[in-house]
Amino acid sequence: MLLAPYREARDTLSHSHTHEGINAAYLLRIASEIEKRVPEKDWQKVENPRSALALRRLAKIVNLVDCEGGHVIHRPAGGWGGIKIAGVYVSVNPELVFSITHRGINKVGGVILNTGQGSSLSLDRSHDGQSVGDYLTTLLFRMLEIRLNVTGIPLHTRCYAIDVARETVYTAPASHIRLLKNLQAACEMIAMRWNSIDVSAATERASIEAEE
Repeated sequence: MLLAPYREARDTLSHSHTHEGINAAYLLRIASEIEKRVPEKDWQKVENPRSALALRRLAKIVNLVDCEGGHVIHRPAGGWGGIKIAGVYVSVNPELVFSITHRGINKVGGVILNTGQGSSLSLDRSHDGQSVGDYLTTLLFRMLEIRLNVTGIPLHTRCYAIDVARETVYTAPASHIRLLKNLQAACEMIAMRWNSIDVSAATERASIEAEE
């Protein structure tokens, strides 16, 4: 069975927003409810405790996400999709998107989760002085800029990436234009090499990890 890991934790975060911001107490309440459930299927024996733990970790740090006074923008039925950079489709699906009024102007922001456990999946990995978290928030900024330009313009200080396992919050840097140029160059390289990349092994591994 294919199942997106941490699905309930992601869904809970998307419903946790209030006019005062993200409700940490709500995250903890849902975590307690998940922990009390008796797993009915094998995948729930793994998924339930990791979703509950993720929610408890999120509850510790959501005060760092400034979305007070914001209004939730509901995710489309097919998800937010992604963006094309140099011909390469990059999936960007934040768990929470919101609009705010900043200095009298309509702005938008969002929160995207990284649930990777190993150090190789940490957002603090860096290259040329920029972390993976910097790049992920920059992608979020760009997606909002493209998809929600009618609602408002993205505010980089309200574009968040949360590294759940390491309980760390990142915001999009003011230098996001330079990072976008770096992403453009990376995608151009991928596009040139795409036909020579064997994706069968990666696809098989992703399917196995989704079942675990």
